[in-house]
Amino acid sequence: RISAGWGPSDPRQTWGPSANSPGQMRYGGPPNDRGMGGYGMPPPGMGGYPDSRYPPQGGMGMMPGGYGMGGSPVILVNNLDPEKVTTDALFNLFSTCGIIARIKILYNKRDSALIQFEAPDHAENAKNTLTGCPLWGRNIIISYSKHSTVSSTRTDMGPEEEGAKLFADYVNSSLHRYRGQAARHIPSIEPSKLLHVSNIPPQMTEEDMKMIFSEYGPVTKIKFITTNRAGADPSADSRKMCLLELPSVQDAAQALCDQHGVTVEGMRLRVSFSTSNLDAGLRN
Repeated sequence: RISAGWGPSDPRQTWGPSANSPGQMRYGGPPNDRGMGGYGMPPPGMGGYPDSRYPPQGGMGMMPGGYGMGGSPVILVNNLDPEKVTTDALFNLFSTCGIIARIKILYNKRDSALIQFEAPDHAENAKNTLTGCPLWGRNIIISYSKHSTVSSTRTDMGPEEEGAKLFADYVNSSLHRYRGQAARHIPSIEPSKLLHVSNIPPQMTEEDMKMIFSEYGPVTKIKFITTNRAGADPSADSRKMCLLELPSVQDAAQALCDQHGVTVEGMRLRVSFSTSNLDAGLRN
């Protein structure tokens, strides 16, 4: 019996035609209610910014507070599902692009959030990599924020249970993907339907992994990769990871949001998007 920390309760969202279908953009899928068909296609008149419901923060030449365009470590994320978004889900997704300090879901606009990275180039990586990513039946919209930091307010940290969930500090989180030297060269890995899962307990099988991830759609392909440190006893120092493919980018994005950091048999899974060739078994 597998002991998993937690999992999603909502049914998975399915998407339409694949990215290879005629007329589809990078991530495929039907247009949303703002005419955003796929990755990188803004709504009419957006000009690189969200529409009138998501006004840009700052002018075209210089962001308030002295930040030039693209110079802020804080991004504004719009078009989230207010019924499903959590700070942890956003951390799991956006930490694929850099080191996150704080996240705040806006109290009066629950489909929007501010995410503060450790450095402006991490924020730029997130904007360039995740703009248009399909998640919870929507395409997320990202712009630079006028703010240089994200802080809580009395409402966010008050006794109200709902308000306390709107702000989180991740400075000391153990779930960051990049630390030390690795933080100097953070890759730009675009969302894909192929996931790289590491820190898997040695006793886990393909069927066990399929059972965990099948909540997001049938696992179409899976391949385990086992590595060992030089000179170590393979039976005592097995490091197990796998590549697994889900039906769509949206399925994979939701699985990553939910399953990164989940404890399974005493070990925390690490989930990231992958650019590997699954059939060749190449590592992420």
